[in-house]
Amino acid sequence: MSTRTRRGVVGSLVTILLGAVLAASPMPWAALAESPTPVDYGPLAVVLDLSGSMNDDDGTGTIKLDGAKEALVSVVRTQAARGDQIRLWTYPGPEDDCAPGSWVSRAGEAPTTLVARINSLTAIGGTPTGPALREVADDLKSAGHDRAVLLLVSDGLSNCGTPPCEVAQDLVNEGFQLTVQAMGFQVDTAGRRELECIANATDGSYYDAEDADDLIEKIEEYGVPRLELDVDAPGHVASGDVVDVTVTVANNSVQPIQGVTLSMRPQAGDATTIFPAVIPPVVPLGNLPPETAREYRWQLPIGSIEVGGTVKLTATASSTGFVTPASQDVLITALGPDFDVRTPTWLSEVVASGSQHRILIFGDSYSSGEGAGKYYPETMSESNNCHKTRLTYLAYTTLNTGIVACSGAMTYNLTETGQYDQPPQVHNPLVANTDDPVEVAFMTMGGNNVQFADILTQCLVGSDHVFNSVPACDDGWGHVFSNVAMLQYSLRDAYEDVYTAINTPELLNARDTRVAPLVILPYPNLVPARATGKCGLDPDELRFAQALVNSLNSAIENAVNYLRADGMHDGIIFASQVRTALGVHGMCTEDPHFNTPTIVDSAPDVLLDTWDAPEWGHLDARGYMDVTRAIQNWSFTQDLDPADIFPSPAILEDYIEHLNADPDLTLGVGAADSGQVRAGDPVRVVAEGMLPGSPAVVAINSVRVALLSARADESGRLDEVVLIPADVELGQHRITVSGFDPSFSPHEETFDVRVGAPEPWWFGLSPYVALGLVAAGLIALLVWFVARRRTGVAGSQAS
Repeated sequence: MSTRTRRGVVGSLVTILLGAVLAASPMPWAALAESPTPVDYGPLAVVLDLSGSMNDDDGTGTIKLDGAKEALVSVVRTQAARGDQIRLWTYPGPEDDCAPGSWVSRAGEAPTTLVARINSLTAIGGTPTGPALREVADDLKSAGHDRAVLLLVSDGLSNCGTPPCEVAQDLVNEGFQLTVQAMGFQVDTAGRRELECIANATDGSYYDAEDADDLIEKIEEYGVPRLELDVDAPGHVASGDVVDVTVTVANNSVQPIQGVTLSMRPQAGDATTIFPAVIPPVVPLGNLPPETAREYRWQLPIGSIEVGGTVKLTATASSTGFVTPASQDVLITALGPDFDVRTPTWLSEVVASGSQHRILIFGDSYSSGEGAGKYYPETMSESNNCHKTRLTYLAYTTLNTGIVACSGAMTYNLTETGQYDQPPQVHNPLVANTDDPVEVAFMTMGGNNVQFADILTQCLVGSDHVFNSVPACDDGWGHVFSNVAMLQYSLRDAYEDVYTAINTPELLNARDTRVAPLVILPYPNLVPARATGKCGLDPDELRFAQALVNSLNSAIENAVNYLRADGMHDGIIFASQVRTALGVHGMCTEDPHFNTPTIVDSAPDVLLDTWDAPEWGHLDARGYMDVTRAIQNWSFTQDLDPADIFPSPAILEDYIEHLNADPDLTLGVGAADSGQVRAGDPVRVVAEGMLPGSPAVVAINSVRVALLSARADESGRLDEVVLIPADVELGQHRITVSGFDPSFSPHEETFDVRVGAPEPWWFGLSPYVALGLVAAGLIALLVWFVARRRTGVAGSQAS
């Protein structure tokens, strides 16, 4: 092993030693988290196995003992630089192969003396791990200690004295607060189980390493005390907004980190005139236990930032110990009131395209724009009360948006039964328009299926206001959440049907076979963190309202995830950021961006009229602007190219049937003998003069690939549509029809074709399928021919 690699082992052992000290706290982690006061973990001792097997090669050219020596030397030097020292116990002792061993060093010795002793260590004898543990603990107890942390390093199963797991358990039962961090070098199964037993008995951990390099990797992953940061913030906001920035601080090591603090500070970006105020700028998080994360959320007011200007925020986590601070920057860019098309994304390109109805909006009232006002006149009558408005999300920013959503819609209104004598939404003429085909669709759906508005109204108003017979928000509503959870099953079918409707063969061809994504929106959170409860609703009612929205959104997200899990529905996408679109706005805030009535118990008639208004519980025009910005923020996080989306099985099946029903080229009797096609195109092949009922194979050459196995009809005619493979080499090819004529002689017809570039990319045979078809076709021909000949011979003999 090189010096560099061995030093990696050394560094890893150092981290284990330090980690073991901290991981042995006798206090509950909850108590540790309450105060950053350092905790006494007791003395640390390294207990090193020097049995004869430590003279073996670790498989990388390094003797185990040599690696251990260099590691311990590095530990000593590192600890000395920090003003600390370690205790080192080795076993077996020189007097006996099964002696429990002795101290190589004690606290107070000069580092140079200890280094010299480590370098003189030799390995010989057995493995008395149990007696060694007992002797170390007894010696520490005699020195007045009631707790300790031991790093036990061994390369094999104990073979002397009392079993070590039994010794460890006895020590704990005796009241000695012992933690053993056990490390195994290339131990077998029995040795590993023994070391794991010791660690488990003392609330320690076990580390398994096959060789030195493996040891380095594992120790650096789990043993190094380090802080990790994750900053969750929108990449784009509007000037004057209040934005949520959530910072998660994680300790993924096996040791606590003392006195963690988190800070946030703004830095100037381009075109920034007022910096955000970060209050508080520093947050104490206390001690962070092993494998634990804590988060803190700032709500930051974004000052006057010019459109396109930026603000950079820097989050930093640090501690009082010897842990390197962690920092992460996040850049926030200001958006204008309209959809910003200057930053190119797949969605901004559609918005900026200028064509009509390239964006379609399906769904219910949260998509039609209920609550925003200025409804289309034709949607404000008894015969049509869909309440569609140009002020809904996205529609106000661009003219190329078609609204097929309708207030009050349920899942069956999408595909089965329309509303107000209108067809189902998927049959709206805008959907099938191939002159300006839909490029992307958005949808909210599900709230009406579970009677979201009725439940919310009855709970919030009826619990202690008007509908006194209705259960309170905190009582009797468990069945509601069960029903909401079941919604995901009907949503799956609804999403599949709409996705297929916007990707018919005709629309795919009009878009050059690009698949149009279907973006599913959650319902915005109704209750922000700053809700005051001063609007007549108490905290329990506000919590119920938000819990109901969360449950509904979970069902929606589960339905999307179920469809996407098969890898064939990547074009159905959940826009999670819309959940927090309202930010600090919502119910019971001074500026709700939401249609919220004020509850007045003394005026129940007025109250009922207000709560029954269809706009209640819906966004206002500013709320739909918030959703638009959330959609744009979400689009910045999506590395999506619709041209790369593979179609779902239903879409693919429809497309294949469409192609087969309308081949681009016919070859054979009464038609051309040659032609030009594209890879992936259908070709009709007609051949005559074949033995009635006999099998035939249609193939393409130069490299032979079977396209079809079929049988001639009763007149000896073959008339089939085949697909040119999408992965066939471009250029000149020959299509052959191979079979038998009425005399059982081989019959073959050939046609020349020139193959051009394929379209679409997702349509074609894989080489493995093609080869399988070749083999299957040839085998079928051979089996049929042999059987036919045998039948003919048998018939002749019978005659």
